[in-house]
Amino acid sequence: MNKCYYCGESATTEEHAPPRCIFPKLKDSPDGRDYRKNLIKVPSCEAHNTEKSKEDEYLLYCLVMSLPSNEIAKSQFLTKIMRAIQRRPKLIDRLLLHKQEVAVHDTEKDEWSRTIAFKPEEQRLVSIFTHIAKAIYHHEKKVSWNGTVIVIIEFMLSFTNIKQNERQSDLVKELDTMLSTVPHKGDNPDVFSYQFVEVEGGLFTRFHFYGNSKVVAAYVPSIPEQGR
Repeated sequence: MNKCYYCGESATTEEHAPPRCIFPKLKDSPDGRDYRKNLIKVPSCEAHNTEKSKEDEYLLYCLVMSLPSNEIAKSQFLTKIMRAIQRRPKLIDRLLLHKQEVAVHDTEKDEWSRTIAFKPEEQRLVSIFTHIAKAIYHHEKKVSWNGTVIVIIEFMLSFTNIKQNERQSDLVKELDTMLSTVPHKGDNPDVFSYQFVEVEGGLFTRFHFYGNSKVVAAYVPSIPEQGR
């Protein structure tokens, strides 16, 4: 009997990893390509699939509004997200509840510009990425991950803590170097790909959403309780 990728209970359905909504429908494809081919699916119970549709939608909004994202993300915003905003005009106000004007440096052109940055709900995103990380683990290993998952959202920076941003930038550079020869998996890499890495003393995966919005998830085994 199949077991749920997340909780290990009996599976009654399947969950897309990551959620299918981040992959453009053919009618919204900017170049006519099918970005929904061979999507990853894992066995799931009802609670860890159908009951998280709002979280899937929230992830899509955050990713397409992320500065590093590519043209596919911009197309998703101009099609799917704009239709949602037209149906629910207050949606964009909720998304931009915590916003701030920022200066952005284009390092390739060495040009600065000003734009609006918004602060997503970090813990909500961590929970969403934890689900995806456990699903990818199940996809790779065919069993559920029972330990802890530590998530680092590389594309999410602090408005006020410059030191934290600098440390995160250093970590990203180290990961880029370490993973430069590790192949990407996923049949729709312009929307999503991942690198699954097992190294001595550790196991982690790195997600790539819409090209450049990256997230690292480290799998940390649970420590058995000491007997008394």
